[in-house]
Amino acid sequence: SSSSSSSSSSSSSSSLPPSSSGSNVSCSGELESRETTTSLADGEMKLNSNASGVEQKNGRIIRFRALDIGASPGGWSSFLASRGGRVLALDPGNLQLSPELHECHKLITHVPKLSINAEVEMKEHGPFDVIVCDANIPPIDCCKMIMDVSKLQGVMKEKSRIMITFKMHKKKKTDKGIRGKAIKILEEGFHIHRSCHLFSNSHREWTVLAVKNS
Repeated sequence: SSSSSSSSSSSSSSSLPPSSSGSNVSCSGELESRETTTSLADGEMKLNSNASGVEQKNGRIIRFRALDIGASPGGWSSFLASRGGRVLALDPGNLQLSPELHECHKLITHVPKLSINAEVEMKEHGPFDVIVCDANIPPIDCCKMIMDVSKLQGVMKEKSRIMITFKMHKKKKTDKGIRGKAIKILEEGFHIHRSCHLFSNSHREWTVLAVKNS
């Protein structure tokens, strides 16, 4: 949307079906039945809803570098790797990855740290084309963190793209105001491309896509 006040509330469908038994993404990008958490499948679905923004040009897979902040349980990292991305996954928690089964999972480097403590690793693995964040923190804190990361030299490229899931912790009637304040913080360094509720979001989540200002 052109501004946070005109954010779309329409849902976006995903080509990846939800699975009550959980799922894992293969190196072809297809979902396979596996005994893992539903949250892993949810992460894949959110990214697949906007896959055209990070994966292909004229039908050809593009190699890119991605940073996944708040990566556990690993759904977003898994999806990005399946699309040819080299992924730095930051999260003190465990990631549900199976490199022995899925070759693309070897493209994922898991650093069990918060972003505030991982400046060295971000600079070593960057600059990144794509940054995604599904961290379970309030939207305003999330956007401040993304802004801090964006200001680190050598971490982001010009026109790097970000995809964030806001976790709305407050009462529903205050959601719009909180989203607006959070997006205002992002607008200091990013152009907001899309702000919406995806089909794969829970009723307490909201997705924002943005491009770094040059």
